[in-house]
Amino acid sequence: MTNPYWSEGIKKPSEEELKEEEYLTDVYYQAFVLGMGVRVPVKNGLVKRFKDFYRSSHDGMLPLSEREIYDLIPAFIEHLGKI
Repeated sequence: MTNPYWSEGIKKPSEEELKEEEYLTDVYYQAFVLGMGVRVPVKNGLVKRFKDFYRSSHDGMLPLSEREIYDLIPAFIEHLGKI
């Protein structure tokens, strides 16, 4: 079965992009659940915004470590306050 989005011209993500997506999602969830002991807010909405924030604040030259991604979360929350 093919994904209908890909047949409509939307680019299929590469394996590397999928790994980055999964990694960012995992770190995001860990920060909320394990780090702060609270549930993850609005599952799909904020995690997508966090990924967009990550990409806009990261040059992509080298992958960020888990700690560096955790350190982006306070800046992300401040960014949400400005929206």
